[in-house]
Amino acid sequence: MGIILNAFLATLRQRRPSSFEIAILLISLGLLSWYNWLLDDAYIYFRYVDNLVIFGQGLVYNPGEYVEGFSSPLWVLLLTLLRAMHANYMHAVIAIGLLSCAAIWSLSVLTNRQLIPGSDEQHFGTNMPLVYLLLNYGVLSYFTSGVETPLVLLMGACYAAAVLIPRNIWLQVAIGLAPAIRHELFIPYAMLLVWLWLHNHRLPWAALVSCGVTLGGYEAFRIWYYADLFPLTFYLKNEQLWSQGLLYLGDTFLTYYTPLYLLLAAALYFFAARFHDNETLRLKERLFMLLLALPILIYVTRIGGDGRHLRYLAFPFVLIILSTGGLLEAVLKNCSAGVKRGAGVWVILLAIATISFYPPQLSVHPARVREAGRYHTMVNNVNDAALHRTAGWIQPFWREQLPSTQWGWQFGSAGALEWRAAVERYGDKATYGNDIAESWCKSAYIMAPAYVVHSLGLTEPYLARTRVAIDRPAHKYGLEPLADELLAMRQQYGFGPGALGKAIAAGQSADWLAGNEAAVEAIERRVFNTHSFTDNLRTAFSGSAWIYPDEAQPTP
Repeated sequence: MGIILNAFLATLRQRRPSSFEIAILLISLGLLSWYNWLLDDAYIYFRYVDNLVIFGQGLVYNPGEYVEGFSSPLWVLLLTLLRAMHANYMHAVIAIGLLSCAAIWSLSVLTNRQLIPGSDEQHFGTNMPLVYLLLNYGVLSYFTSGVETPLVLLMGACYAAAVLIPRNIWLQVAIGLAPAIRHELFIPYAMLLVWLWLHNHRLPWAALVSCGVTLGGYEAFRIWYYADLFPLTFYLKNEQLWSQGLLYLGDTFLTYYTPLYLLLAAALYFFAARFHDNETLRLKERLFMLLLALPILIYVTRIGGDGRHLRYLAFPFVLIILSTGGLLEAVLKNCSAGVKRGAGVWVILLAIATISFYPPQLSVHPARVREAGRYHTMVNNVNDAALHRTAGWIQPFWREQLPSTQWGWQFGSAGALEWRAAVERYGDKATYGNDIAESWCKSAYIMAPAYVVHSLGLTEPYLARTRVAIDRPAHKYGLEPLADELLAMRQQYGFGPGALGKAIAAGQSADWLAGNEAAVEAIERRVFNTHSFTDNLRTAFSGSAWIYPDEAQPTP
């Protein structure tokens, strides 16, 4: 957060943001607050953190089961620090979103100035990329959501700025954090290291140390605590769904007419090239930003994208748009005063158009009706944030809910996410003590003391490694009947080590487990490990065990 505040104040002092740019910031903060929501997956993080901070069970989803069912170690660390201060999750998510938005605004102003030829002279205050990014419904939605996406968005802006200012130590520290936010960001991190090395003629030690402390330190913790090299979601989602991935790209980029925006940016570049050479226009830097976005675009396309609009493309989307900075200003430097005034009108029209765009999943603009989930339809296996923003799911953060309903707390209210509410739910053994198989993470979070078999495999080590057909990204509905069978066996034989082995030996296990006994034992060694680093290191490198429910196959 110190880096965020530093960047914001530095922009105000040195970059002289125009009144138009400041207006964009204020509008974006207002829209962000209106669009706030919580993704169902966020409740996985909340359950892990509460088990660690409040209940003393460790960083686990179910007590005694060492399973890493979350995707972002750094997001867990941030939530842990805030929860340790008794923060309300809803208020913490909104605060992080507002700070991240302000930081991206600051970095967008900075990168735009860096890309304007002779930027110390005049900048006209137009800033086309800033308008297109921070008034964009999809981008603004993911400053909240309760998962790590605000940090991913921020990393996109940090990477763009680091390409342009390779000697900045704070930016180097920031980019080193990226692989601990999302594991796929390691590839652009490695690419940017090479860029910094070549430009600075020395190793970027700040970026190396930052990554070593965060990702390196966490990887050692992961082996010691979870006996694994990757999070559980890696096994669940590591599929090849190229055709679905292409649909996901279209769902993001066509919604906001991004190809048309990039075509306009290319036209501006070729027009500006009549008056400025490629070095002045910083062509190499622009192309490298696009190159940094490419591996994430390929990775996301390969796995079929995500079940939610734009989320997995947050990093490349920011990089691609920021690479177009300074082009309009480069053209305006050689235009008459009348053309410059006309350009200001054009950018205002761009702002109005950008605000008006919304995904095909919605039949009404979410700014008009906050509870737009009732007007939502899945398109190409992709949902929008509005589905999770409906009445009864999540209330506006400024409307505090009082205790209500049979559960004691409204599911989606800010009150349900208080420290006090979590403690009260955990203590209510009579109401919440039954073990369940559940696909909704929100419901599992409310059932605080219960053992939960996540029926889509997000936190369930056996199901995550069970090979069944994928119905849509991260959704394998064929796991749900297997989850019910797994829960029944574990309720009978217990939730400790060896329980499934006993069920198999007694001939009372489901066929899909009995036929994959070696895989079950290999998974159990991870789940119920004894935190011996040397033993866990051996287990982590022993390869992943897979369960094939249709036929018995040996562990690879």
